[in-house]
Amino acid sequence: MTLKTLTSAAIEFRQYRPNDYDSYATFCINNFGKNAYQISRSYLEWLYDDPSKSFAIALNESKVVGIEHNFKAPVLINGQSKMVTVLHDLMVDESHRGTVGFRLMQDSLKSDDYLVLPGSVGRLSRVYGRLGSKK
Repeated sequence: MTLKTLTSAAIEFRQYRPNDYDSYATFCINNFGKNAYQISRSYLEWLYDDPSKSFAIALNESKVVGIEHNFKAPVLINGQSKMVTVLHDLMVDESHRGTVGFRLMQDSLKSDDYLVLPGSVGRLSRVYGRLGSKK
């Protein structure tokens, strides 16, 4: 996924870097809980085993306030196996919900020709639809 470093009203949107871990871990504890798998360094190393792979984050004054993980998986499209991006773990601090989550979603939708949005139902599904996502 190629996501350029962009700033918008004191929020920075970019790819996660290893030196973001402490802020990322605090974010995960506050939003997923202290025992969440997202906190584990081994989870991140497993998911992003190649240094060129990463995931989208939103920062406010160097503090992680939003994330959207992704990974590649094979999917059959028109009878052919294609590697596609699977988006998951969209989470934004309660105090930054709205435009930050919307922006993470919007940027992630531009990351690949085909995307899988597991668990995107109801309101979340409608938002992805308004951003151009199709079933």
